[in-house]
Amino acid sequence: MSQQTIQPKPKFKVGDKVIHKPDLYGKIEGEIIEATRVYAAVDLAGNFIKNGLRIMESDISSIKLLYEFDGETLIIHYPAGRLSATEFTKVYKFYSYNYVVTNSKMTSIFSQRALKLKNK
Repeated sequence: MSQQTIQPKPKFKVGDKVIHKPDLYGKIEGEIIEATRVYAAVDLAGNFIKNGLRIMESDISSIKLLYEFDGETLIIHYPAGRLSATEFTKVYKFYSYNYVVTNSKMTSIFSQRALKLKNK
């Protein structure tokens, strides 16, 4: 696997008040209660795949397939079966952060790009 590199710091932190698109209840503000790294699928050249699968770091431990993870790169080994007639490997690289945001009605997950810091 690749050598460990320094990942960018999250744009927001736990406790920040943020503005987002309306949730199911029409709420557009909330408070960040968790930040998690996101890993996105890359092609053979190492470029992110547009609309490719993204996996939150907090979900990696629940993967039921053989995988390798070093904090920057996630490699999942898929066996032959339902997804493909032959086994294959998929590589995911650190992409960005997702944030768990809560308000009086619900808790939601938003990408870093979907949030703006609320003016105090």
